[in-house]
Amino acid sequence: MENRKRKKGQGVPIKRLNTIMLIIALIIAACMIIVMYFSSATFKESHEITQNLSKWRTSAYDLQVGSDFLTDRIRCFVATGNKVYLDDYFEEANVTKRRDNALKNLESHRTYTDALNDLRKAMEESTQLMDAEYTAAKLTVLAHGQDLSEYPEEIQEAEVSDSDMSLSDEKKKEKATDLVFGEDYRKAKNQISDYMQKCMDSLSEDMGEDQLKMSAKLENQLIIEDVLTVMMIIVIILIVVLNSRLVVKPLQYTIELIREDKDLPMQGATEVRFLAKTYNRLRHTSINTEDQPHYEEMHDAETDLYNAEGYDFLMKNIDCETSALLYIEDEKHDEIIEKHGQEVADRMTVLAAKQLRKAFRSHDYVCRLDNGLLAVILVNAAPSMTDLIKDKIKDVNSKLKFKDETLPPINLHMGGAFGGDGVDADELQEHAKQALEGLNEKHYGALFYHELMGFVWIR
Repeated sequence: MENRKRKKGQGVPIKRLNTIMLIIALIIAACMIIVMYFSSATFKESHEITQNLSKWRTSAYDLQVGSDFLTDRIRCFVATGNKVYLDDYFEEANVTKRRDNALKNLESHRTYTDALNDLRKAMEESTQLMDAEYTAAKLTVLAHGQDLSEYPEEIQEAEVSDSDMSLSDEKKKEKATDLVFGEDYRKAKNQISDYMQKCMDSLSEDMGEDQLKMSAKLENQLIIEDVLTVMMIIVIILIVVLNSRLVVKPLQYTIELIREDKDLPMQGATEVRFLAKTYNRLRHTSINTEDQPHYEEMHDAETDLYNAEGYDFLMKNIDCETSALLYIEDEKHDEIIEKHGQEVADRMTVLAAKQLRKAFRSHDYVCRLDNGLLAVILVNAAPSMTDLIKDKIKDVNSKLKFKDETLPPINLHMGGAFGGDGVDADELQEHAKQALEGLNEKHYGALFYHELMGFVWIR
């Protein structure tokens, strides 16, 4: 619970928040593109089914038309004996081939097997009927006394029984007429029509089912598109609202407070809070410089460094996540007080503090706390500076050996901690304190908290 409260007080990094929102938006956009692609493909497939239904119905109808055309031509030839009708007949049967083409068009899509089977049966019936038509044509040619050799080979080779061959010309005409107008021929034509109707019905039913499936599939995809669209709108609204709440409004309020020369509150995004901390620190530094009494309250009189009060102010206003805290003291401070007195111990602390001020950067803060304890606050510090800081402590110890021979030897040791994601002032101070208390002879006078924890703590 305390950890959640602490993190809540530190704000939300707007960069991280925007990155997360951007990633979510990109994922949603990618999903929308994928769904739109499949929706487009489904629509095209549905449109293709509709187009094919019209095309295949036309093709199937062509078989009926072709069959009826052959019937009409052969009947006209039998009735008149005019060779033109027979020429039209063979033009359709051998050149135009509407029946054959209709069957080929449907065979290219074998999905609709029932319709295809019915169409094949209709074709078989129509083909078988041609044998009777060839015989009727041959009898007609013979009845009219025409030269059989002038007619197509199918007519010449048509089977005519001996009894029919012996018939008179008039009887041959009657026989030919019965073959193409009689009850058997009519039944065969009706059978072809039945198969054609079954083909049409089966084709419409199968393709209707496919259209329903495509329609349901397209409807589901459109629902997904709608959901993704709503999610995208929500993400956009969240980006606008969060940026307004965490950045725009705090900045507007900040401008008013700056004009009124007041401290800025710790509110809004992490970046805004960092700016507020930095402004407050610089503002108080400026006030301290201009206001001598206030300056003296936050600074040590002997060293001109920050005292305990100044240290507390800095810890409240620095960005602990990007800073480091060092606690430094003479390892024999208590022993020196017992042997040489408080005055000598204080002189040694002042000397060490001044040397530390020289060793670190101008924008770092060296503070003199109580009981000989010194603190160094390093801004913009990272664990990669571990060895550099230790070298500085060694260098300070080396220089202190030759500063004042009237004082006992000074040997500083240091415990430090680096900030990190979610680390606040209390946690940073506790880590530095644990590092100082965890020192022993193996650490050569300097230890960081992440070393004490075996590097596990670094984030």
